[in-house]
Formats: sequence, structure tokens, C-alpha cells
Amino acid sequence: MVFHYGSNRIYKLEANTTNNNLEEENGNTTNSKNEAEENATVQVETATKNIEKYAYYDMGSNVKFINNKLYITSNDIQKACNISFAYDQEEQIITIYTVPYLSEYYASIISDYGFTGISDIYENQKIILKNMLVVKRGDNYGVLSIADGTFENYILGTRYQEIIYNEILDEFIVTSNNQKGIIGIDGVQKISVNYNDIELINAEQQIYCVEKDGFKGVVDSNEKILINIEYNDIGVDDKLYPVGHVDNRMLFFNNCVPVMKDNKWGILDIQGNVILPVQYDGLGFINTLQGKSVNNTILVPEIEGVVMCQNGKYGIIDKQGEIRVLPQFDAVYYITTGGEDIYYLEYNGQAERLSVVLSRAS
Repeated sequence: MVFHYGSNRIYKLEANTTNNNLEEENGNTTNSKNEAEENATVQVETATKNIEKYAYYDMGSNVKFINNKLYITSNDIQKACNISFAYDQEEQIITIYTVPYLSEYYASIISDYGFTGISDIYENQKIILKNMLVVKRGDNYGVLSIADGTFENYILGTRYQEIIYNEILDEFIVTSNNQKGIIGIDGVQKISVNYNDIELINAEQQIYCVEKDGFKGVVDSNEKILINIEYNDIGVDDKLYPVGHVDNRMLFFNNCVPVMKDNKWGILDIQGNVILPVQYDGLGFINTLQGKSVNNTILVPEIEGVVMCQNGKYGIIDKQGEIRVLPQFDAVYYITTGGEDIYYLEYNGQAERLSVVLSRAS
């Protein structure tokens, strides 16, 4: 979990914890009953590595720095840690309920209201913290509001094969008749239930990769088509590259969308404009060099560049569409030395630093 002083943004990796509800004495958590009841602050442990690998969420208040420690409000710690607080003023006890504990509780009583159970997917169970349940009746799922305690107020009726909650955007990816769509937490449809598959590309820009009849494209949260649904594939296989080299396999540098059509690759921006024509043999370099231990490479962060391949030769294009290195090299790779990634171009067995080649070209 990562917090930044002065920011209201939290970055976290999800953990499917199994702790039951915990009780803490008031003096261990807050300075007064009023703070516990109104706006308690809770010290949190911070982390700093690989922040780009964390999902981010916006909190209600900024992180505060007091006496060399970071603090966030009790409301925000509940969101950060997927827990719920209950304060007993008379006993001066804060009871902390975890999502697994609440899920077990509601699963034990939901059958009394005609439901088969609740979703066992942790992402779906987190919506309990918003006074909702993803419930099951027979083989179908729906979403129920439990705010009034009646278990009768539907957000989504139990008519879906599958429901997956996206906490970042407060929406559901729903499946009906093997077709997927997106519905907001308020029950309003965002993207029609009309696609074979939907995958979030970028939460901040709210853009999605959709698949229909075997072809892929990109739409926004209003289902406006940004990239025509005509490509055989969108995105690269990030497992081919070192961990951390590719943060988002479908979006490079917040603007470059790699696409493939008829076994040819190219790059479009998020509005569908051409950055690299869809006529290249591939994107990225996979090491086949004899006797050399170098990293597979597709991105060159220092120039916001992408490695492309044509006729077995490699070059680099940047996110503005400028070809920085013509595809005439046998390899493009990087070697990590002393914690620094150094990029090289190789031709006829001779390697030269990318920085040198770029400075000569300019």
C-alpha cells in the first residue's frame, strides 16, 4: 500500500485476507472518543516500490504528515484496507470488520430471503462496504442494496451469468447470454451488453478494449468508438518482457495502442489516429543472440519510444510518430548495470549505445 503526503490518492495491491473481526481498545487507535466517532486518524505503513503496479483510488482527504508519520482519516483507511468500523461509545471499543468476515455473515442469512448465496469472488465481496451484495439465485447473479435491511432493493436483477465489480470506477462488468457490457453502480448502463469480451485499458482515461465477432477495438465509457472494431488483436504479450518493463500491455506512454491486423502490427493513438502504420512484422525485440544475455525489449522510456520490426530489422518510433531509429539494426535491447537500464543497438555483431546513435543522428 502506498500513500503520498499531501495527496488524496492511494495505491494498493489487493490481498484476500481471511481475518475475522478484530477489536481494539480506543486508546490504541485514537486520542479521544470524539475522534473515534467523527474523524479518527490511523497510522499506516507505507511502501515506495513499483507504484505503477498498484491500482489507485482517490480518498476523501489528503494524507497528513504529523510528527514524522503519515496519517489518513478513518473513512479513508476503511477504503484502503477493505474494512468497516463500528464504534461502541459506551464501551469505548472500535470493532473492525473485514470483508471476508462480512461475506460469511451475509452468506449465512441470505438464503432466508430466497437467494442461493453471494458471490465468492473477492472483488465482488468488497461491495459490501458500500452496503450492497452481489447475490446469486439459481445460476444467475444480481446486485442488491442492503442499506435498508430489507434485502428487497435491487440495483441489478438476478439475470446475469456473471458480474464482476470494478472498485476503481464503481461499475460492473456483466455477462448475459455470453455477451458482456458495463453497468454503473447506480444501475445505469454505460456500455451495452453486446460484446464477446471487455477489458479495461486505462481507468483514468476510462477506455476499454472490446471484442465482437472475433475483432477488437477501443471504446470509451459512453461507448463511443475510439478505435474501430476491426483488429485481430490489441496489446502485446507482456510476459515476454522483464517484470516492470511493460506496465500496460495495451497502452504505452498513455497514448500508444498496439494493434494487429492480418498478422501485421502498428500503433494508433487513443483517438484512432495512426502513429505507426499497420504494416510491420512485429513490435518488440526478443533475444535470439547467441551467447548474449540481454533483455527482451519493446519500450524505450528515455525517448518514449517503441521498438518495431520489419524484415528482420529493428528500429524505434516515439509516441508522436517520429521514427527515431530506422529499422535497420539486428537487435535493440537493454542491459541493467548498477541499477541503470542502458539501451543498445546492434548491427553485424557490433553493439552501440542508443544515446550515441541518437546524438549522431541529430
